[in-house]
Amino acid sequence: MSKDIAPALLEKIEKYFKQKMDSDSEIKTLTAKIKSGKASYKDAQSYAIRVSEIMSEAFNVNLASDVLPDGKLYYNIASRIFNRTLGKDGTYGHISKYAKLVQEAINKNAGIGIRAIVPKINQDRIDGIIDIVSGKDKFDDIKYMTGEHIINYGQAIVDDTVRVNAAFHGEAGLKAKVVRTTAKPCKWCERRRGEYTYPDVPKEVYQRHKYCKCLVTYESGGKRPENIHTKKFVTPEELKRRKSIGLEKSLKKDPNSILKKLKEPPANTAKPLEDTGKSDTIELRIFRTIDDPMREVTGAGLISHPNEIKVIIEDLENSGVEIEYRPNAMGYMPSPTRGKAGKLVIDEEASYSAWKHEYIHFTDDREDGYIGLRAFADSEKCKQREMHAYDVEIELAKEARRPDIVERLKALKIEEMAKYEQNADID
Repeated sequence: MSKDIAPALLEKIEKYFKQKMDSDSEIKTLTAKIKSGKASYKDAQSYAIRVSEIMSEAFNVNLASDVLPDGKLYYNIASRIFNRTLGKDGTYGHISKYAKLVQEAINKNAGIGIRAIVPKINQDRIDGIIDIVSGKDKFDDIKYMTGEHIINYGQAIVDDTVRVNAAFHGEAGLKAKVVRTTAKPCKWCERRRGEYTYPDVPKEVYQRHKYCKCLVTYESGGKRPENIHTKKFVTPEELKRRKSIGLEKSLKKDPNSILKKLKEPPANTAKPLEDTGKSDTIELRIFRTIDDPMREVTGAGLISHPNEIKVIIEDLENSGVEIEYRPNAMGYMPSPTRGKAGKLVIDEEASYSAWKHEYIHFTDDREDGYIGLRAFADSEKCKQREMHAYDVEIELAKEARRPDIVERLKALKIEEMAKYEQNADID
């Protein structure tokens, strides 16, 4: 049986690539720009080209007919080498991370509280490169073809980052503008040059021919987030109005049925937390939602679900909960005094999903009998309840057919679980 040479070749290619990346002056300069927060999509394109050039060089130095069986790069060898080196552990990983950081800087400078989206690996492009270089009679005769195809693939990763973020922002109600400028214009590129506002961005804007060095960039449409329903900037007067929206009207639904739907029992139902009688000298903690991804889908809950929010607010107020509206804050904190309801802090722009999350924490506190900060004594129980609250949000995201939001909520859920693991020794 012939020796499997793929692992050794892959090791040499990755070692060469890493050494070049660590020593290359252009990579160092572009890395410094991204660390300073001053990198642009132009820099991302330069980074993509240079990373791809280095990877192409790594192939040319370490892949040759004289080291390959029968002088050929067989498909099984090519597939293992190129899928790894062009994937998340190679060029895609480096370039997508850089482009993501560029987009995050753009979002921050525009005052957009939305995370940058990373495009999926374009497996079709990788498969195409593998088909081009594999199975030919003599690899040396076609190895030059790896160069431009790999560079084009790297540039497309940046283009895809522009595309998915422009679409994401546009669907969230923000003005998203995509600009394509030509380097050495040809007729083909000239037809695609220009400024486009989402959703009127033809797919051809993101296409490239061989050796194309056109620049595709994203530009935000303003410094402040817009209301995703009206497409107008949210004013303080509008926020004030929202706190009372729908409260003067009679409900179209039965409040009890709404409350029942709002709070289903957790899957792992356990007995309420016990009041041990111990002192409430305990670290001040709060059930909190540190992010509100569903806001990008439904907007403010006071607008999207006025009936449901009305029922929640009335139940909270009737139970003695203090409600404080505070920008960029969401959380329910049990009262330090036993027997009293706690305090809900929430953003006026919070989604229905976030309202529902925090309301669940309140109902858990009520079921415990308002035992105060002793509610945090049982970390495992708190963890179960936090999991349940996130599971409710995840189901809402699934109903909205937003798998991207589902994944972000799952990530937040994991982060919260980790915090309770760290605090499991609180007595």
